[in-house]
Amino acid sequence: MASGTTIQSNDLPGYFVIHDGRPQPPSNNVLKWYPCDNIRRYVVRYLACKFVFGGHYLGPVKEILAPIEGGSRQALELGTRTGTWTQAMASEFPHVHFRSVDVIPMVPHVQHPNPTFEVYDFTEGLLLEDESQDVVFLNIILEIVNDYQAIVREAYRVLRPGGLIHIYDHNPHCWGPEDITKTAQRTSPHKYRLFGTLRQWISSIGIDPDTCEKLPQWLASGSDAWDQGQHGFRDIRSDVRVFPCYPHDEYPCINMIDPRTAPLMRNLMVTTTREGFDFLKGFVGGKEAERLIENSLEELERPENCCMFKVYCIYATKL
Repeated sequence: MASGTTIQSNDLPGYFVIHDGRPQPPSNNVLKWYPCDNIRRYVVRYLACKFVFGGHYLGPVKEILAPIEGGSRQALELGTRTGTWTQAMASEFPHVHFRSVDVIPMVPHVQHPNPTFEVYDFTEGLLLEDESQDVVFLNIILEIVNDYQAIVREAYRVLRPGGLIHIYDHNPHCWGPEDITKTAQRTSPHKYRLFGTLRQWISSIGIDPDTCEKLPQWLASGSDAWDQGQHGFRDIRSDVRVFPCYPHDEYPCINMIDPRTAPLMRNLMVTTTREGFDFLKGFVGGKEAERLIENSLEELERPENCCMFKVYCIYATKL
């Protein structure tokens, strides 16, 4: 449904099902992971990502979206959530028409010609013409879609030749504070077990928890992701940012971030741990899930158990 059509209150039940007591998208193609009703968590996550990456995007976005005489630029975002990111981008690039699509209407949006907000199950295909977009932004959709490669193929289809795919996402694991190539099994055993259980669940439903590591290979020409003779992407870049899961004041981990963002980071990790793992009750049982979550939260607050989290910005140009 596009922004030109208002979603009435009596339409809302059709966009949600109640899963473990919280609203979730009804489609079987969409993950029932983080609940949709904690708006604060999504706003805090937007702010945290902005601080970690130093802005709303990396790579040649400005060049791709530069004004053109006699035409207009088109940009697509998948994963609207609260719409905060899209509105900020539309303000920075007023000459670009931004279209943002999500599988559920998370918050109301004031009708405005730019950006345009749409709600439909984009996992079944994008309602856009071939080669119609200059940039496609995939914003943290690992927690939304079952088939990431299918979304990448759709992004490729709607991008013009020379267009840009721009991906923000994360690796659901925790990493050692001294060597970020190794997991935090030694320094944060409870967090490690919690993430390990999450990764087992993700894998059990056919999702690769290491998607971010593999995306550069998937995007490349000749990869197994291309099933209809697509040429793939060139100039593939992956920028990995690491930050403490729970930055502690007056300890070395605080030096990895702007100290002013520490309360945001702590709030985000606590909320994510409580809400992003609660679904594990259906996977390992209620008591075991509660034990994993509570032990992890207690461990987070101990500086000696510091661990790291990885987020990725991956971008590439369509051949």
